[in-house]
Formats: sequence, structure tokens, C-alpha cells
Amino acid sequence: SSIGFVGNDKLDDYVTYSYFASETFYTKANGLVLANIGNQGLKWETTRKANLGFDLSLFGNRFSMSADVYDHHTKDLLCLKQLSEVSGFKNYWANDGSLRNRGFEVAMNARLLNTSNWRWEATATVAHNQNEIIALADGNYTTNAFDAEILTAEGGPVAQFYGYNYLGVYSDQAEVDAYNNLKMLNENGTYSYFAPGDAIFEDVVADGIIDEKDKQVIGNPNPDFTGILSSSLSYKNVSLSATLGYSLGNDVYNYQRRILESMSTFENQSTAVLNRWRSSGDETNIPRAVYGDPMGNARFSSRWVEDASYLRLKNVSLSWDLPYKIPFINAMTIWASANNLWTWSSYLGCDPESSASNNVLYQGIDTGLLPQSASYTVGVRINL
Repeated sequence: SSIGFVGNDKLDDYVTYSYFASETFYTKANGLVLANIGNQGLKWETTRKANLGFDLSLFGNRFSMSADVYDHHTKDLLCLKQLSEVSGFKNYWANDGSLRNRGFEVAMNARLLNTSNWRWEATATVAHNQNEIIALADGNYTTNAFDAEILTAEGGPVAQFYGYNYLGVYSDQAEVDAYNNLKMLNENGTYSYFAPGDAIFEDVVADGIIDEKDKQVIGNPNPDFTGILSSSLSYKNVSLSATLGYSLGNDVYNYQRRILESMSTFENQSTAVLNRWRSSGDETNIPRAVYGDPMGNARFSSRWVEDASYLRLKNVSLSWDLPYKIPFINAMTIWASANNLWTWSSYLGCDPESSASNNVLYQGIDTGLLPQSASYTVGVRINL
């Protein structure tokens, strides 16, 4: 077991100072403008880390296990606090929040065979982390990325997807009537009513209007469990090993699919839109095609948030240690390796591990980046 404290001050330069910067105005004149509102009271955010672990070995070390449980509590969290619009700035940095990470990591190893010719070893790991915002400046923080609203709020994990709950498509007028003729408020104060072929969104507050009040948490990019499964089998001088990685419970916002199925502009579309609603009575999960999307059928909703749990064959390796004696060579191994051979997932995108950014606030957003490719390598290792 252990307990300790760790500090973090990873911030942009000069955020503690108010300073001016040069700016070119629309008149082509140069001048100085206030570029930052500083906070000289900023200090390190502090994380108290408590860990408890144990190791177990049985049957002459043929089975071993290690387990760790941790509780990390961060206070004086460095976060962006909202400012009044009259300041000319949206926010500034402050020590105003706390969060907690709790979880466990377990690793198990078993030597299933261990004879003079055969050796077989298997390893499995599982990890779980529960992230929770204890306190946050202004109670919550929202940001937007690729038309999605990302919510970080007290009582929940970091960076949840926040939007409308998509229930399907109105098949006919009878189904529209069954949902009490839901409508949408336009900017000019008039109402537009949803019609057959439009998307059905959950009316959370039951006021008959689909608007901002109906938004809710629709996904969480943080996985419930992650880990690996690996096995190594050897017979005399030949060895074969394989490693699988898995993730369970993580959601991904499939922005690329949203673009390819929105049917509101002249952009190329996926063949999936061939299954769109076309006439009364059609049973489908893809709304009608309307230029400009006046009813917001393609708005950010649970339609675009998918379960991205996966099982991936990350690596397979085969090697042969030459048993022959070769002049001037102590040992020689011929080997071949392949990576990313196979992935099982219900995710509709190219890669369930895809993410547009390493920033924790923008994790789990698939913008169509190149997926991890399969690779094959053959080599010879020589010890002189």
C-alpha cells in the first residue's frame, strides 16, 4: 500500500498575468488590446494518491496474480471559470474544482504447460476506472466540437456527450399524432411541426416542443473495462504468441457517419441513405432527405453516438531459433509478426479506437481519420 501527493501546473504560458498583444483592426491600423485576464492566485492542483495492492502465487508459481485498488482525489483543480460577457472574454483559469478517480487493475498469469519440449503461458488483465467530478466552477462546463456538445458536470464523469435522444422516424401521420404533433420553435417565433419521415426526438420535459430543454446525457466515451488477453505457445525452438486487446462500455460520436447520412447538402452520401424514408408507411431508422434539414433531423443526437466496445487481435508473432551451429554466429532467430489483423465490434465506423484529439474533453469523436492499418514484418535476429 502507498499514499502520496502529486502536483500539476500544466497550463499555457503567462496565464497568471494580464497582458496586452498587438492586433490589426479592420481599418488596417495596429494597436494593443487586452489579450488575457490573469489570475495571480493560481497554484498547483494537488492529487492525493492512495493505492492498495497484493501479489499472489500458487502451485509452484504456475499461477500468479497481482491486483491494485486505487483512489485518487484531486483538489484545487485547474479549470476554466466563466466570465461576464462585458469583460470581452469567455473564461479565465482558476483553482476551482475537484475530481476523483477510483478503480482497480488485475493481472493474472498461468503456465499451463511446462515440459522439456512444450511451454504454454497465458495472461489476462482487466482495468476499471470510475471518474467523477466532485466540484466544478459554475457547476458544469460545456464545450462544442464537431457540432457536438460535450458536458462536464458535478456528479458525473469528464466529457459526456450531451444532446437529443433519437427514437426513430415517423412512419406516417398516425405516428405523428401518437406523439402529440411535436413541434419546433423557429427563430422568427413561428412553429414548424414534425411530419412523416422526420426524426423522432424524446420530449423530455413533455411540453410538446423539441428544444434545448430536451437535451440529456446520451453517451460516455470513458470505457467501463479495458484489458488484454495474451497467449504464448512454444515447442522446442518454435514459438507462437498472440495478443488481443479489448474495451467495454465506451461510446464514440461517429461524426463521419453523420456527414455521410445527413442528406441535407450536396456532399457525397453513404449507401445507407438508400434505406431512408420515402413515402407514408415506410419503416426505417433513417429520416427523409430534405435540403437544408429544416427540422434538424441530423442534429447531434443519440443517433450518432454508438457503442464502440471492441475485441482486437493486436499482434501475432511466430519465431524459430535455429538449432544449427553457424561459424561466427552464436544464435540466429527467424521471425514474422503481424499487427491489427482482426477487430470485432458493432461500431459502424472504421476504427472503434479512433479519436479526433488527445484532449480529454474531445475523446471518442470519430472524424474519419485513417484507421489503424494491418502490418506485416519478417526479420532475422543474429547474435555474433
